[in-house]
Amino acid sequence: ALKSVDEMTGISVEKLADDIIKSKFDYRLIDLRDEEEYLKYNIPTSENIAVKELLNLDLSRNSNIILYSDNEIETAKAWFLLTANKYKGVTILKGGLKAWQKNILFPVCTCGDNPSTEQLHKHNKLAEISEFFGGKMQTEKIVKSDEKLKMPEIESPAQIELKKPKGKRKREGC
Repeated sequence: ALKSVDEMTGISVEKLADDIIKSKFDYRLIDLRDEEEYLKYNIPTSENIAVKELLNLDLSRNSNIILYSDNEIETAKAWFLLTANKYKGVTILKGGLKAWQKNILFPVCTCGDNPSTEQLHKHNKLAEISEFFGGKMQTEKIVKSDEKLKMPEIESPAQIELKKPKGKRKREGC
């Protein structure tokens, strides 16, 4: 199991945010948390599927599947389950929902009082990305004040209806 943890491939939250902004949807983003937490906040384009339901769905063994949760053990469990059942394109979101919150929704500005042009450009880009997803750029003063960050409210469907295969499964591969 420890050897397999090192083999887990992951995608950074920055890369996922970039793909979402560019409308590049060549993956299935699966949120493994319970439905109540999913409805409070989820990453756009994600669908809510419990770990125990993963193998009952019509997931192509060759499609790109990105798993995330706020619990690394749950994500690893789902990754092991799918990988053991010969799903080839399974990856995890590095850092999960916590990394999404920290780096995408509420990034911290560390420019200081006299930012360079490069720092200012980076700050503006992070602020735009954060705003796109309903978050807000944080300053070091806000972070030090112990102010609780409120997750943005989003409207999402309660459940995405997935198609069940009809008849025999198609043969995959060459």
